Amino acid sequence: MDGIEEKEKVDVGVRMKFRLIVQLPEPQKSPEIIGTLSVDEKEALFFVCERLVAILKKPEFGWINPDGIFIRGFEPVGTTKTNQQKFNYQEWFCVYIKE
Repeated sequence: MDGIEEKEKVDVGVRMKFRLIVQLPEPQKSPEIIGTLSVDEKEALFFVCERLVAILKKPEFGWINPDGIFIRGFEPVGTTKTNQQKFNYQEWFCVYIKE
């Protein structure tokens, strides 16, 4: 193949869908945000149609149960005058979407 290696396709498995309910300052009632969730030790990311729509830094799991996942962390909200990133404490409830 002219020196170009063909990469193996990686099976990422089933992507679960969630409804994101932002909790602060009050639990969000609308609009309904449905997408996929990706979490590691540094950040939690919420995607809608492969577009990043929400991010939490330093996420911690409050609880996980049959209805969903409760995550808390720090949401980026802009920068200071000295160009340092600012954060607000935020909580998410990610409700499983049963298809």
